[in-house]
Amino acid sequence: MRLTYIYQNQSATWQYRETSYGRVFDLISKPDSRVAGETSRAQLAHTDEPFRYSPPGFILFHAIKTAAESGGTSIMVDGFKVAQKLKEARPEAFDLLTSAGITHRRQHEGEVHFETESHVISLDVEGFVTGIRFNDRCLVLQPGDPARTEALLDAIGAFSALLEEESLQYRHQLKPGELLIFDNGRVLHGRTEFDPSIGMRHLRSCNIDRDAVHSAFRTLAARFAPQEATDVLYQGPIL
Repeated sequence: MRLTYIYQNQSATWQYRETSYGRVFDLISKPDSRVAGETSRAQLAHTDEPFRYSPPGFILFHAIKTAAESGGTSIMVDGFKVAQKLKEARPEAFDLLTSAGITHRRQHEGEVHFETESHVISLDVEGFVTGIRFNDRCLVLQPGDPARTEALLDAIGAFSALLEEESLQYRHQLKPGELLIFDNGRVLHGRTEFDPSIGMRHLRSCNIDRDAVHSAFRTLAARFAPQEATDVLYQGPIL
């Protein structure tokens, strides 16, 4: 499956990113699901698949059914702004989350076992934030120095608290037919709780690689918007 745009006699292909659940994945609310997106529980804002060496670049959610009257409001948070707020308020926590290895793991016995050790906040060589990798449901703290573990937990708690500040959130109630597209390396997404007894919630999801999207942007900008061709395009979580 592919998404292709055509310009005159040239074409470029954006490859969908394969996940553990296939190229296109239906998130349908149901009880006792192993996937949090298929439950009715509220979700803290997070990035998807941080347990992969290279997480998905851009995520698309197509709303099929939403049972909007029951809840399930989408929550979006700019991770770069959260990182900046954390740096200003808790510089020691910021420094820890940009330098300490945090393990994310996804394991289904006999099926998959993904695991990475990476930074929650990635920086480039000049110290600018390039990406966020964070999902509270997949975090695993490895045994080590108790004092360092306590400091890490405190830093993660400070980061999580900022994600829940309503002033940093954008909320939107998806309606059937709407398509939500966002950068998985910068925008953290979550949702409010909903009542599954009122109606079913069904989203169809797929992912697109970051570098292909950025390649298309640079190519088109050079032709049609040269003033934008040198815009900084963040690489996403790089470690």
